[in-house]
Amino acid sequence: MTNTPPYPSTPSGRPYRYPGVQPFTTAQSEVFFGRDLDIADLYRLIRREALVVLYGKSGLGKSSLLNAGIVPHSLQSAEYEPVVIKFGAWTEGKTDTPLDLTKAYLNAGQAPSPTLQPLLPEEDSLWRCAKNRQLNGAGRPLLLFDQFEELFTYPETAIQAFRQELAELLHTELPLRYRRLLDAGAAPELSEAEEDALETPLEARIVFAIRSDRMHLLHQLADTLPNILRHLYELRALRPEDARAAIVEPAQKAGEFCTPSFTWAAPALSNLLGYLQDPDDDNRVEAILLQLLCQYFEEKLVEKQGLTQIEARHLGEFEQIIENYYHDKLGSLPNAHSRSAARKLIEEGLVLEGENIRLSLHEAQITHQYGVDSELLERLVNSRLLRAEPFLRGGYTYELAHDRLVAPVLRAKQERLAQEAIQAAEQAQLAKEQELAEERGKRQRATWLAVAGFVLTGVALVAALWAWRQTGLAEQSRSQAEQAKTEALDSAAVAQQQRSLAQLEKTKADTSAAIALRKERQALEAEQKAATALQQANGNAKVAVDALLQVAKDAVYHVKYDEALPSILAAAKLEQNKDKVAQALQEIAFVKVESGQNLAEAVDLIEQIRRLKGQAGKGPQSKSAPALRQALQSVDNAHYTALMQRYYPVMLVVKGGGFQMGCDTMLDQRCRDGEDLHHVQVSSFALARSETTFWQWSLYCAANGLKLSDYSPNWGIDGDNPVVIVDWFDACLYANWLSPRFGLEPVYAVDSTTQKDRGGWLVTLLENKNGFRLPTEAEWEYAAKAGQSTIYSGGNELDELGWYDDNSLINGVLRTHPVEQKKKNPWGFYDLSGNVWEWCWDWYDSYDLEQKLNPQGAKEGSGRVLRGGSWYDDAVGARVAYRNDVDPDNRNDNIGFRLARQQ
Repeated sequence: MTNTPPYPSTPSGRPYRYPGVQPFTTAQSEVFFGRDLDIADLYRLIRREALVVLYGKSGLGKSSLLNAGIVPHSLQSAEYEPVVIKFGAWTEGKTDTPLDLTKAYLNAGQAPSPTLQPLLPEEDSLWRCAKNRQLNGAGRPLLLFDQFEELFTYPETAIQAFRQELAELLHTELPLRYRRLLDAGAAPELSEAEEDALETPLEARIVFAIRSDRMHLLHQLADTLPNILRHLYELRALRPEDARAAIVEPAQKAGEFCTPSFTWAAPALSNLLGYLQDPDDDNRVEAILLQLLCQYFEEKLVEKQGLTQIEARHLGEFEQIIENYYHDKLGSLPNAHSRSAARKLIEEGLVLEGENIRLSLHEAQITHQYGVDSELLERLVNSRLLRAEPFLRGGYTYELAHDRLVAPVLRAKQERLAQEAIQAAEQAQLAKEQELAEERGKRQRATWLAVAGFVLTGVALVAALWAWRQTGLAEQSRSQAEQAKTEALDSAAVAQQQRSLAQLEKTKADTSAAIALRKERQALEAEQKAATALQQANGNAKVAVDALLQVAKDAVYHVKYDEALPSILAAAKLEQNKDKVAQALQEIAFVKVESGQNLAEAVDLIEQIRRLKGQAGKGPQSKSAPALRQALQSVDNAHYTALMQRYYPVMLVVKGGGFQMGCDTMLDQRCRDGEDLHHVQVSSFALARSETTFWQWSLYCAANGLKLSDYSPNWGIDGDNPVVIVDWFDACLYANWLSPRFGLEPVYAVDSTTQKDRGGWLVTLLENKNGFRLPTEAEWEYAAKAGQSTIYSGGNELDELGWYDDNSLINGVLRTHPVEQKKKNPWGFYDLSGNVWEWCWDWYDSYDLEQKLNPQGAKEGSGRVLRGGSWYDDAVGARVAYRNDVDPDNRNDNIGFRLARQQ
């Protein structure tokens, strides 16, 4: 018996062959492959020992091993009756205890046994529940406690009650209370068969499945289970051969699935395994990541595209699949509010930017800070974007389900912040315009009021002068005409009234003037507010521009120029950080011009660059590549020079001279046959400072209609990493393409109509040509030794000088690294030891010791020479004297090249 859920639902109603990020259920045991050895070994230990602890890192598949491995195996053998038990973490207000839950699992579907029911009918111990199952005909109990670390989140009293009753179940054949009852004759009469059944030992088996980092908690049970840590079984990641079975076998399984059976082509299987393997763990494979990718390919390629065989070309970029997984799961949330809340929680609370690591938060903190409720958290856990872990003081903490999600989450965060900054800038700009319009209206009204106030003041002054004149006339007339006294008094009264009216009008005018002044001050304050709002809008725009340029920079780093351009153009509209925006546009235009693609679009970009830099004058006179190059150089010569050094090899002159070629046994104890020490003289030549990069190779691909993705290693394309998966002929053709761009004559004559052995063409070295070419083996070693007697190029400590298998891990992946990161040798060259093997011109054979001046190797041989070692190989291959060779048409993710040319 098991409590595991059925298949997850699918649109067709039938299950996928791979469960994705969900653990396997018992119903999915028929497609549970790769754990046969673990099932057999763990079950053997269970049969031998009463208590076993299954432990391992989170995410390795402990739940799947129990549900789809041990449970079916137990049912098939009919030795044990398995019951899978999960407590769930304790939370405030939860009343069910671990003991209650365990009893409920054991009692599920069981009626009281007629034999046991009359004995202590009120008792409900764990032993009694298990015995009741046995008496009802079930086999010996096998209790499989999944995620057992959840026990330790419960109060101490609950843990103590559980461990005491579990110890009785495990170690007691018949509890003393029952034996005393039988011996005293106090129990109802039992038949002999019933007594025998009651005396039959339970022989229970217990398995605790727990995370490795929670193993120390088991000591809390040692007082009642003293042997708890004696019998342990560690679950590790899948071995490569088991991972292969986990990929291949479910695809070919017959049955009712949502897809027909299909196969994996050998190169596709090899690429997938290469991506999944962890070199730090014996190349083992984490099951959850394997299932995630396999279900993705089953859904996208088999179910939706109808493929019956998955080829390498169908797989695409694995990192992009992980990124799509993140966005797909967010998109499945029910509404925009949920998606927004989930993104802010994940992108701001559960990853640490800069360190690129996962963080964990308690559910109470998540609800308080991010407004994410328990229902949404449950959705995120069910989709396996998040993983819930029991917290020792109750409840759960949450974190991202896998380290591989960190990078896409951080990229999504940058895109979201850029979009939010753009929206904020637009809203601030609109608010600023509305506020300015309102304040202009207020200032206009205030101005009219002020004018009216001043007019009224003038009227009042005129009235006051007139009244004063009338008063004077009245005084003069008093002495001249007494009879006019009444008249004069009346005139005086009129004058007084007019004076009062004038004073009133003056007061009104003063009040209007004060109001006008106050309005003026309010208008000035509003103008200052508008200026502040504008400043804030500009600040938001700068943040948006920085975010957009970072998105573009990331796209350019991965040589995705079409993805970078929209972000740069959006940044240009915000009118901030114009120099940086102009430089970003200059790089896109540079690539278009140098690859000869979309020159008309390059003209438009150059016009935008000029506008951003405030450069008056006309643009390029024509749309020819030379005119566009000149225009690009004129807008920013310093940045143009930097782009030339990024997209074309930087050549260093090597002055000719003599040296001891081969391995010096007095210096290097690892000398091999074929590395004989002998004197060689080489003429002056130039050699690229670094290996040819993906940025440089991308121009060649674009100019010649080649797919850059055909040269992509499993870890993807990074612009400053050396190009790989190029054969010897690719390197020769690149050299020929590059030469005319610098006014040089191609060095190689390539006859592509002549098929040679090993899948190549006839390539002839032309005399007296000055173009780019591959270095000879002697030139390569001369530059690598750089006048020194050292084991590696530049010294005897390889970790300082180059990338090899002991130091090449990035996020758990063994791979190439950016060029020019390690210490250069005395003549200024980088990575001549390590990173990638480098093609040389020579056929491989024993040294011709008679070739003293500019040797070019044998006229033919077993393969073309490779020098320098690689990220994949040990330190021996990075020695300056080490010689390697492969067929010239060999393409591998640890082989690249650097160019030379004659001085």
